Amino acid sequence: MRLKNNSSWVIILITLTLVGAFLRFYRLETLSTYLTDQALELLDTLAIIRGDIKLIGIKTSISEVRNGAVMNYLLIPFVYMFNYSPVAGGVLQSLLSLATVPLVFLIGKRAKNELSGVISAAVIALSPLLVEYSRQTQLAYYPLFFSSVVIFLLIKLTQKFENKFVILLGTLLGFVIQVHYLSFTLLILSLISIFVFMNRKNSFLLLAFGFLVGFAPLILFELSHDFFNTKMFFNYLSSSSPEAGRLTTFNYFPQLFSRLIGANNIIIGWFVLIGMVFLLFARIRTNLSKAEKVFVVHILISIAVMAVFEGSLWYHYLLPTFVSIIVLGSTSIAWLVSRYKNLAVPLLIMGLSLIVINFPSYRLSADNGAYMSPGWNLKGVVKTANIISQDVGGSSFNVAMLVDAQNQGYPLRYLLEVKNQKPLGISDYDKADNLYILVEPKLDLSSAFSNIYELNSFGGREVKSEWDIQNGYKLVKISKSN
Repeated sequence: MRLKNNSSWVIILITLTLVGAFLRFYRLETLSTYLTDQALELLDTLAIIRGDIKLIGIKTSISEVRNGAVMNYLLIPFVYMFNYSPVAGGVLQSLLSLATVPLVFLIGKRAKNELSGVISAAVIALSPLLVEYSRQTQLAYYPLFFSSVVIFLLIKLTQKFENKFVILLGTLLGFVIQVHYLSFTLLILSLISIFVFMNRKNSFLLLAFGFLVGFAPLILFELSHDFFNTKMFFNYLSSSSPEAGRLTTFNYFPQLFSRLIGANNIIIGWFVLIGMVFLLFARIRTNLSKAEKVFVVHILISIAVMAVFEGSLWYHYLLPTFVSIIVLGSTSIAWLVSRYKNLAVPLLIMGLSLIVINFPSYRLSADNGAYMSPGWNLKGVVKTANIISQDVGGSSFNVAMLVDAQNQGYPLRYLLEVKNQKPLGISDYDKADNLYILVEPKLDLSSAFSNIYELNSFGGREVKSEWDIQNGYKLVKISKSN
C-alpha cells in the first residue's frame, strides 16, 4: 500500500492522534475511574506536595514490595493545574498514551515500513482497552509510553549502534522499572539484544551505569532502610503457593486481543491470535528483521516471567509488551499486503469494520467510570466530599463507602484531605463522633452493620442526616447514641 508522499502519512497520523484525544478526554470527569488505587496514588502525591519527600510509592497488588515514587513527582504539575482534582491523573495518563501514537509509528516504520507504523499507531490510538486505561491514574498503566521509548531505542541501536543511546537506554530502564516492576522484562530484553542482536558485549557496563542512574531513588531507599523492598520480595517468593507459577494462557491471549481491538468478542480475539501466529510462522521462512526478532523475544520473555511469578493474569500484566505485540502484528499485515496487493482493500474494510463494532466499547454515553457501579462516577464522589466538608464542624469523624467495595472510603479521604478535613484513620472508626456513609441504591443500611467492620466498629446507629447525591446514591450521617 503506497501513498503519494510522506505528508499523507503525517496527515493520517495526526488524524489518529486527534481521534484518540477525543476518545480519551470526552466527558473525562464522568468516565474516569476513581477508586482506592487512584486515591492512594493521589494521597501520596499530595503528601509530597506538602513536604513529605518520598523515594517509594504505594505497595504492589500482590505483595508488600513498594513501587517507586517517580510517577507521583510527574503527577504534581497536573495536580496543581487541575486544582487537586482526581481528573489530573487521567489527563497525565491520556497525554502519555497519546504520545505513544507517533512513537509506535516510528517503531513500525523502522521495523518494516510506513504502513506497519500507521497500523500500530491506529491500534494504540483507537483500542477501547487503552482508552479505558487512559482515563485514570494507575501505576500499572503508565509503562505503555515508557516501554515504547525503550523499544524505539533498542530498534535504533540494532540498526545503528551509539554508546550514548546505550546509557540513555539504561537510565530509562531504571526509571520505568520504578514505575512498575513488570517492566523489568524490558531490562531482560535489552540485555539479550545487546549480547545477541547487537553483539556489543562490552556495552554492558554502559547500560549498567545508565540503569544505576535511573534506578538511584530506589537504591537510596534500600540502602537507608535495611533493604526493605529486597526482603519483601524474597518474602513474597518464599510464601507463594506452588500453584502461583501456573500460567493459564489458553484464553488469556484471545481475551486480550478481544479487549484491545475486538469489541470484547472472544471469537474475534481467537481470529486475531490465530492470524498473528499463522503469519508469524509463514514469515519465519522469509527471515524476520532484527527488529521483529526483538519483538518475538520480548513476547516470549514476558510469557516466561508471568509463568514464574503469577498464575491469575490481568491484561495490564502484559502492558510493557503491548508495543512489541502490536508492532509485530502490524509488520506481519504490512508484509502480507506487500506480497498480495489485492488484499489491501479487504484488509482496510476489515479494519474500518473493527472500528465501527468497537464504538460501543468506548462507553461515551455511560454515566459511570470503568469498574464503578452504574450511575456512580467522580462527580458524585466530589459532591459527597463537599457535603461532608461543609457539615463536619469541629467534631471528629470518619467515612465509609458502601459502593464498589470501597468500604474504607479512600476516594473520599483524598478529597477531604485536600480540603484539610482529614477523617480519622481506617483503624479508628470507634473513636469518631460521627460516621459519614455513602450508600448505593436499594442497600439496606441496617443489615450492613452486622457484617461490615467499618460500620460495626463505629458503635453507633443513630441517623442524624441524609443527603441525596445522584442516581439513587445517598450520604448518611450517623452518630453514637448518648
